[in-house]
Amino acid sequence: MPSWADGSVMVWMTLYFIAAYAVVVTLIVLLRQQRRLPSRIRQVGLAVLLLLPCVPYIAVAGQTAIFGKSLAPYVMQALIDTGMSDGNLTRLRVFWITSDQTAVYVEEPCTSWPKPHLSDRTGSTLRLKRVLGKWKLVEWNSVWSDCGSAEGNTFPPYPNAKEF
Repeated sequence: MPSWADGSVMVWMTLYFIAAYAVVVTLIVLLRQQRRLPSRIRQVGLAVLLLLPCVPYIAVAGQTAIFGKSLAPYVMQALIDTGMSDGNLTRLRVFWITSDQTAVYVEEPCTSWPKPHLSDRTGSTLRLKRVLGKWKLVEWNSVWSDCGSAEGNTFPPYPNAKEF
């Protein structure tokens, strides 16, 4: 699995969307040629195919809704344990979770940079592992930052928590 801080993650995400929509376009062409199917079934099929590339985003939104609140205290403590954060989260997304590991994306206000602007934030990915019933930090990578001279662009963009 590539590191979250590695630029190859963006390459793989881009390739995913290109491949997913290539499959969708191919299936749409094939579906439109099936004149034997009722038009209602073809319309539903087209809608499903167009939404197919969004499945990973839907999965992240669902996992965040289910596990986000229970993971938040452990994520905040993991950030505090790094010594570079006060654990004040403005956004949390659960990328994936199993019984003993999870990967999350978090955003937090800049605290370590001298005189940060109130709107300055930083985004990071964390991988936690369950040890004796508690989640412990295994890997922490910064994805983007408004702190200092960093630019703050990330791919793919994620909407605010209250938009779901």
